[in-house]
Amino acid sequence: TCVTEIYPNEAGIRESFGVREEGKLLSSGIHFKLPWPYGRIVRVPSKDIQELFVGMDEEEKEEQSDAILWTASHYHKEDNFLVASDNAVSENEAPVSYISSVFNIQYSIKESGILDYSYGNKDIRETIQSVTESVITKFLAGKDMLKMLSLERHSNKIEIKKKLQEAYDASGLGVEVVLVNILDVHPPVEKVAPSFQDVVGAMEEKEADILKAKAYENKVLPLAEAEKAKVIMDAETERRNVVKLAESEN
Repeated sequence: TCVTEIYPNEAGIRESFGVREEGKLLSSGIHFKLPWPYGRIVRVPSKDIQELFVGMDEEEKEEQSDAILWTASHYHKEDNFLVASDNAVSENEAPVSYISSVFNIQYSIKESGILDYSYGNKDIRETIQSVTESVITKFLAGKDMLKMLSLERHSNKIEIKKKLQEAYDASGLGVEVVLVNILDVHPPVEKVAPSFQDVVGAMEEKEADILKAKAYENKVLPLAEAEKAKVIMDAETERRNVVKLAESEN
């Protein structure tokens, strides 16, 4: 128990009698310490990209290969988040709705944050998960549901990444956000999705009617313009004929 190997993706911190040795972190290779339980070397995955998920169980992180409709469950357990809505159902109800979403956060340990990561919290993984869920829940509460589903998906990833980094730094977690992925965004399957699907269907029918009307307009207007030109030309021809006839009679 006096020998510990530190892998290339790790950094090491040597402890003796429960006290961390001051000085430089241990690099990859073979290192010695006091025998257990008097000494140990804490191995920190300092160069690994780690990840966590918000909105689903960690066991279901395998990628979905098939397309899934809004009306079908994407995972066995999906978390619903409170989001804003442009219009309330009635005057007595708040303009809010629910949305199901899954976020994938990838992060790494800062070189200057290895000690914070290793000693700042009893369970660093659980702490990072809690801070992440808090930031995302607060962020979604101020976002409109339709924009989340469409226009603001990319900009939301950038904004979430910024807010997460600010929260991680404020909590002294010693980690840096590498990437934020929004894997799924859809209305809750149980009650909201069928109604939302009806709304989307009505919107699509409206757009289809508008396109049909524009196509009819593009078809009718040229015919009307041609008929107008023909009437004008016929009238001009008739005028000239009358004038010529009157001049010949004189």
